[in-house]
Amino acid sequence: MDLSPDRFERREWVALQWVKSYLLYEGTLPDPVLAAEFESLYVSTRRVEIFAVFKLMLFFNMLANTVWQ
Repeated sequence: MDLSPDRFERREWVALQWVKSYLLYEGTLPDPVLAAEFESLYVSTRRVEIFAVFKLMLFFNMLANTVWQ
């Protein structure tokens, strides 16, 4: 999937990059600027919702990969 910044609104792109970084670096965000921008664009409740959706999608992806192999 193409996650180039010109395909999304800035706010959406930052959230997608935050989730991508969180997944790739296993919870350690190597880019403090990205983390700060994510926190400035979303209130804490919305950040929790984004994280919850990310974790649910990850869980069900891994479940599907395990069950259907």
